Amino acid sequence: VQSFKTISRQRLPVTIYGKAAAWLLLASGIGLMLLPGIMQKPAGINLVLLLFFLAGICWFYGWQSAGWMFMPIFIFIFVIPLREQLLLFFSYPLRLSSTAISVWLLQLFGVEVSSYLTTIQVGGQDIAITDACSGIQQLEAMLLVAYLLVQSGHRRFAWKMVHYLFLLPAIIFSNAMRIILIVLLYNAVGESVLVGAWHIGLGYFQLVLALTLIYGTGLFLPESGPQPGNNGKSP
Repeated sequence: VQSFKTISRQRLPVTIYGKAAAWLLLASGIGLMLLPGIMQKPAGINLVLLLFFLAGICWFYGWQSAGWMFMPIFIFIFVIPLREQLLLFFSYPLRLSSTAISVWLLQLFGVEVSSYLTTIQVGGQDIAITDACSGIQQLEAMLLVAYLLVQSGHRRFAWKMVHYLFLLPAIIFSNAMRIILIVLLYNAVGESVLVGAWHIGLGYFQLVLALTLIYGTGLFLPESGPQPGNNGKSP
């Protein structure tokens, strides 16, 4: 039996491809640093750091290890420091989609309402769909919850990916339903629906609806849980 000390010293062999990839990544990072103005931008600095991190992993642990570590390092270097900018960037198409869907459904059922970009006109008043109401924060919160649902519901990776991709439509549709309720309640209770308990309650409604849609989608996809009489194994 090998001792823990011997096992801890073992390391996967680094091939010539790993060394070559390390030199290529290092040269790319240095080349970016020499570009005028690149180091004055946060995204440019983060990109250079990402290349240097990956170069070090390729040199010491091989290109395969760098591939496995790419996403965690990318999140650490890019997503976390630039979180606010990324949320603002992705929130606009989310609220634009939710506004268009909600206004179309309201008009379909005869409600007098119109919109311009992310602003809804109802009863002579404008209701702006802001970044906070875009659903981006709900999407961020649901990333882990949806992942856990998908992991427990499917065995094949392909169906896991298909199911997980339904997260975005579920967030957009549930946010559109929330906007529809806001417009309908606005005609009944006035501006109080835009703040306070009404607004918070509708936010919880959106989360529950999105979670229900994600869970329900899995029921219509194949490979949803072990098949009875098959002991959880594929035929």
